[in-house]
Amino acid sequence: MTLNMTDAHRVLREVPTALRGLTKHAQALEAENTALRQKVAQFELRDRAVKVATIMEGKGLNEELSFEQKVASLMSEPDKLDVREEAAKIAARQMSLGNLDEERSSNGSTQLESYILGGD
Repeated sequence: MTLNMTDAHRVLREVPTALRGLTKHAQALEAENTALRQKVAQFELRDRAVKVATIMEGKGLNEELSFEQKVASLMSEPDKLDVREEAAKIAARQMSLGNLDEERSSNGSTQLESYILGGD
């Protein structure tokens, strides 16, 4: 198949329009790609934060915070997540040996005092 001069001119006239359309399409795809990469990065960050928060929960770290508060705290400083993850991994399990805020019984003594004095 050969093109005569008239057909060649017609094709060449359509090239700029086609190139502009392709350029706009490529730019739209690039913007969509960037947005999707950001969403994936956010999901990956949340996934890691959940993993670290789970480790923290298991070891009793930051018990004053709820699980979601721990996740939010971890996500708020993504550049420190690696360090916080390692710290959570090597931290010892937190244990409570007792509560010093004992309530007093009807006779005004604590359970420990009652025990020592031979009471109930």
